[in-house]
Amino acid sequence: MDESMSRALFFCNSASLIWEHNPFWSHIREVGEAQFVIMFKHIAGKVSKKDLCLFAALSRAAWTSRNKAIFDDHPHCPQLLVAIFVNYVEQYNGYSRRVHSNQASCPSIFAKKWKKPNGGVVKINVDAAFFQDNSMGLGAVARNAEGQIPFTAARRVAGRWDVNVAEAAACLFGVWP
Repeated sequence: MDESMSRALFFCNSASLIWEHNPFWSHIREVGEAQFVIMFKHIAGKVSKKDLCLFAALSRAAWTSRNKAIFDDHPHCPQLLVAIFVNYVEQYNGYSRRVHSNQASCPSIFAKKWKKPNGGVVKINVDAAFFQDNSMGLGAVARNAEGQIPFTAARRVAGRWDVNVAEAAACLFGVWP
């Protein structure tokens, strides 16, 4: 039996444990098993940006929970995954506030606006981040000429590498997750 992405993220046994007891459940039930992009647009139209970030973190936790239920040999706790992914979002938001609060005093050499690639080309933006617990994050976002996002990826890595090594690792991660 083929499993849709929405079914895997919201309605399979391990994922439903994540959704059934949070405020997003009523919105999810309104849409049912529609395509994920329809679900995401529906939720985005009903909640704040902060809550949309939480929804994305819970979606990632649900996907991880579903994969662990299918592919891992030992049981896991979906609620623990939720706590981990929500913590990632909170750490990122704290980092982002600290970085962007100093922007006015620093002239930027980076583009202020995303520039689309030529047709048929996918542009991949990558970054590395360092966390206070001596771990790092690697992230990638791919966009095509229409601005659509074919994939995103993020990974937490134990340890703290040299900044240039971490950025190089993010580049590699972006093209070979």
